[in-house]
Amino acid sequence: DARNAAALETCGVEVVRVREGAGNLGAILDELGRRALTSVLVEGGARVAGAFIDAGLVNKVSCFIAPIIIGGTDAPNAIGGEGATTIAQALKLRDTQITAHGRDIEITGYPSYVTGDVQQVTR
Repeated sequence: DARNAAALETCGVEVVRVREGAGNLGAILDELGRRALTSVLVEGGARVAGAFIDAGLVNKVSCFIAPIIIGGTDAPNAIGGEGATTIAQALKLRDTQITAHGRDIEITGYPSYVTGDVQQVTR
């Protein structure tokens, strides 16, 4: 909203408004491309991560696992969006790497998007 944008601009952040706003991720990425930005780290919570995955706009995933258990019916999810109703429909990662960071573990991989009989692999 305008108040949040003004607060960010006061801190020196350039706020770019894109037609259709956050509902048009392609337009947002197009604008970033026009600004010669070719790599974007998306870290906006489950809803934002899910929207990028649902739109097929993710070409690399890094997930971190910490040795803690949150649990509970209302526990936060890492990824929102449409999701998969079966394991067969789940987004698969290829070329995975596992790296330890102290007690935490990072899993990095590249999604294989499957549409009908055609498999589109992006990297």
